[in-house]
Amino acid sequence: MYAYELMIIFRPDFDIEDKKKTEDALKKFVGENAVISGTTVIGKKRLEYPIEKHNEGIYVLTNLESKIGLSTAKIQRQVQLGESVIRFLLTAKINTRAVL
Repeated sequence: MYAYELMIIFRPDFDIEDKKKTEDALKKFVGENAVISGTTVIGKKRLEYPIEKHNEGIYVLTNLESKIGLSTAKIQRQVQLGESVIRFLLTAKINTRAVL
């Protein structure tokens, strides 16, 4: 089982209170190969520097699990098609038990 973390910065005008809209956006980005195991809305934060003329963004951290490795190129393509996303970062969690 592969584990990932997906950090997404949404535009400040994105309606994060609408849970269904947020979940649908995350499922669209991740695709069918991964299961969302948890989502944490960190909230609206000031950006260190303006991105696309935005000074603030809404941070959302999502934990993913997949039986096969995820294609970061596919996720990147889906996220870039989403108009509400400023930036994202997909990281793979390392299973420390497997290393030992």
